Amino acid sequence: MSFGNTIKKVEDIAYAYSVGIDYYAVDSEMEVEKIAAHAPGSKVYGRIATSGGDCDWPLSRKFGTDVNHVISIMEYAAQLGLDAYGVSFHVGSQNYNVNSWDDAISDAAEVFKILRSRGINLRMLNLGGGMPVKHIREIKSVKAYGDIINKALDKYLSSVPNLELFIEPGRSMVGNSAILVSQVILRSKKGNENWVYIDAGVFHGLTETIEGFRYEVLTEGKVDDTKIAFHLAGPTCDSVDTIYHEIDLPKNLGYGDIMYFINAGAYTTEYATNFNGIDAPRVLFVEDFIDAKMPVDGDFIE
Repeated sequence: MSFGNTIKKVEDIAYAYSVGIDYYAVDSEMEVEKIAAHAPGSKVYGRIATSGGDCDWPLSRKFGTDVNHVISIMEYAAQLGLDAYGVSFHVGSQNYNVNSWDDAISDAAEVFKILRSRGINLRMLNLGGGMPVKHIREIKSVKAYGDIINKALDKYLSSVPNLELFIEPGRSMVGNSAILVSQVILRSKKGNENWVYIDAGVFHGLTETIEGFRYEVLTEGKVDDTKIAFHLAGPTCDSVDTIYHEIDLPKNLGYGDIMYFINAGAYTTEYATNFNGIDAPRVLFVEDFIDAKMPVDGDFIE
């Protein structure tokens, strides 16, 4: 088990160390110092930033740093008695470009090569996540991503003996395990704008839509109806609670209609709150999609 967040409280580092966790991600000198003080001798790996191109949720503005900085950080870790163990990256959540992994592994290999020339032999590469689940855009198979990764490893890191690999497929493993079921509670027209409000919003599981994350949205009994553009919003008093400022929905959408957000099994229940006194969606288990077709208030169907 590894502590993959590069931003950690010293109390959390100390606790992780006390229960036997000895892999820690870093992307700054201060993080190295905290780990050296509270998890001495542990294995650390530096996180490189990636371009985040062609993904729905880039992660390198907050996490990771450039190759030269990672090299410097890992040298510093070794000086403080830590085990400079490896490199990590994340190409961005829902990444549709399989070549993103080739680029990132190439950058990681540069860190391996330069540190090896300076007497530090890294032994681990954390490939992060990023493999997508099907929403609006078509996606390639897991095999297609795996083939690119394996070829890149052979091309750039074949000289590293017994290379240890970590991977965190996350969303692609669980995204298709659930559907968020919500109900229309208001329709209004403001000037030329059509608005629809549902009983689950960005504070109740649809947080990622704030950054433009697009779910496939179906409406019970109206899948083939004529569609027009709507603004789609949640039920709370906060104007941030706007799911999409433009989405095509059935023209005759009305109160009580049931909407399904498909493949909502990842990063939804974890984000749900009881903000404004509105309950977070429940999680219900069903055998198949037919069983999910029930008028339940903002629930997740798995």
